[in-house]
Amino acid sequence: EMVGIWGVRFFFIISGFLITHLLIEEQTQLGSISLKRFYARRAIRILPVCFFYLFVLGFFTHYAQNATLWVANLTFTTNFLMIRHPIPTGHLWSLGLEEQFYLLWPILLVLLLPRPGGVAKLSRILILPLFIAPTVRLLHYIQWYPKSFEFLFWEGSFFSIFDTLAYGCLAAILFNHWRSPLEMFYKKNSRLIACGGVLLVFA
Repeated sequence: EMVGIWGVRFFFIISGFLITHLLIEEQTQLGSISLKRFYARRAIRILPVCFFYLFVLGFFTHYAQNATLWVANLTFTTNFLMIRHPIPTGHLWSLGLEEQFYLLWPILLVLLLPRPGGVAKLSRILILPLFIAPTVRLLHYIQWYPKSFEFLFWEGSFFSIFDTLAYGCLAAILFNHWRSPLEMFYKKNSRLIACGGVLLVFA
């Protein structure tokens, strides 16, 4: 189970990096980011398969779900329902989190990236999840939160795991805007960075 959780986390890091990198490239090459094209590409890639699965599940299998779960599946909010038992759409929590990321991050890029100091502002915004998500996970671990708000704190909540997406987004910004200084820093401190990486793996 832990391997699966870490696999999902690494997927989110890669997703954050790729989406941010592609949108920054679009801004650089075309002078703007088209949200219409972005959401059209995401819809074509995700919605047909997802909705076909739900269609087959609802009409051709014996599985049953209540109305709340169906609404959550169709609105990509399954990750806020604290799925703790095997149901046929439990895996859609990760897709819901991904879609919520698509809804928020590209809009911030469109609003801030072209402006003076926009890259720095985006970087500061991305620092917030790096503190918020571990705090949410800690509060969930020690059960120190109102039980009525458990949907915000459990391990599938957007606020519990969105630091993984932020790491990927930050990596893309660093890769595109501060690549040369980082390469010089790495060359000067390669051994120290390698040791740090090993410590992180075993931490």
